[in-house]
This record gives sequence, structure tokens and C-alpha cells, in this order.
Amino acid sequence: MDELTDLAADLVSVPSHEDEAAAGDAIESWLRKETDADVRRDDAGNVLARKGTGEESLALVGHHDVVPPDEGQVREDGYVVRTEDGRLYGRGAADMKGAVAAAMCAFRDADPAEGLELVFASFVGEEVGGTGARHAIEAGFAPDYAVVGEGSTNYSGPDVTDVVVSSNRAETGVLADAYAGEAERSFTEDAQAVFEALSPTWFVGHGVERSVVASEEGTDSVAVPAVSDPELTTSSGDHFNAGLGLARIAGLPPAAAVVLGNAVAGYFVRTADQPSLADVRAFVDDYLEKF
Repeated sequence: MDELTDLAADLVSVPSHEDEAAAGDAIESWLRKETDADVRRDDAGNVLARKGTGEESLALVGHHDVVPPDEGQVREDGYVVRTEDGRLYGRGAADMKGAVAAAMCAFRDADPAEGLELVFASFVGEEVGGTGARHAIEAGFAPDYAVVGEGSTNYSGPDVTDVVVSSNRAETGVLADAYAGEAERSFTEDAQAVFEALSPTWFVGHGVERSVVASEEGTDSVAVPAVSDPELTTSSGDHFNAGLGLARIAGLPPAAAVVLGNAVAGYFVRTADQPSLADVRAFVDDYLEKF
């Protein structure tokens, strides 16, 4: 394996679904060894590194916590990691230690232009509401530009990337306050504010009671069927995004795409299991009856 794959495999092998400290230690240690940057660990456990100086800043952003692994993904000394057909497999390989490893290497190898500060940031608590990122923002983390390793969906055509930004209700509020100023706004107004600031293809906010999608076609708010006794809520947002991505691939319009996202997440929180296409179809067919 090459250096990047080796680094990603090392990070993936470190458990971080309950306690991110060991994964953060590995990232911090590598950065201190491989770079001359100013590397710091904040009170939340986030790892931040900076090099270069200037009036503008560019941040390479990721997170090193993961959702709980399946039994088959765990061994006595950490997570199971394997390669197959040139691909790396293990809990967190895609979400998102592989991208964190790439950002670490890019940060080390980059020579910031004059007038630019380059920042590396790997946050804790992304899977539980973005607690690490929120801590950093409250402490003044506000780069002018950011590259996030998990942020785009399918390609709609040659040289064209459809970018869909998706966040939960709390994260949507934080983004709206950051881009439009702190104010009392509805969920829909927050989504509209973030869409206007970022200009993605779609901005989607998903919540417990409703999900909102803003696009050039307007803004749609779709109610979420309530569940009084969920089996599992951790990673429900990931399942919503899986349904949303499927809808994008299928070419569904914004409101229908959100319904599909709600359906995949809704099935998951009720069963703690991943739905088949038949399960999703049945959930959508009975969507209105669930209210």
C-alpha cells in the first residue's frame, strides 16, 4: 500500500465510536512528526494545525469519530481493516477517516501562498450533532474558505458536479447564524439563509419533525412521521443522506428526494436495520398513514 492508504488504514483501525481520544492522539502525533505546523488539541478534543500567515485562511476539515461498528468490524485490538480490489474497508473508512488521512497529507505537502493561512481541522462529535465543530466555532474557528472531504453527490454530467449540502436541525441553525448573523429564525428560514450564502445545488436540513430543502426552485418543507419509541437514532442522519443520495441518482425533484431521505431514516430508527428497496418503497407508500 502507498503512504496515504497506510495512514488511512492506521486511522481506521483505531476505535472512535465511543471515545475519540486515541484517534485524536494518532492524528496529533502524526502532524507533530510530519510537519512544523502549530498543532493544538482544544478542550473538546478537536485536532487543529496551522501554517502560513495572512489575512485569508483555507481549512481542510474532517472528523475522526465514527458511528458504532457491527460485530464483524471489531477485533480485540481495534477495528477490522481489509483491502479488496484496491479499496480499503473498515468502520470509518469512508465516513471519514480516509478523507482525514488525505487532508493530513495535503496539509503536510502544501506550501501556502503568501497571505494565506492553511488550517487542518479534525473534529470530534460529528455523529452526535457536531459538538466538536460547534465548540470550535464558539471558540473563534472561522476560516474564510473550507474544503470538507464529505460533501458532494453524484455527477450530473461532464465537468459538472451537483453539490448537495445536508445538515441536521442544530447544524443548520449554527450555519445560518454563522452566515446570516444570529437571529430568531424558523427551520425553513435557516435553510434559506444557508442556501443563499453557499449557493449549492440544494441545501437540505433534516430534523425529527420535518426536513427542509432549498434550491433554485424554491423551498419545500416535508413533515417527518413521528416515532415514539425509536430502536436506534445514532446515524439516522447518515441514513437520511443515503436516501437523499439515492433520490439524486434517480433524478427525483427536491421535495420527493426529502421524502425518500425521511423514509430511509424512518425505517432505520424504527428497526435499527438498513432497509431494502422493497422496505423503502413500502414506507413511502404508507407515508401519509404514519401521521
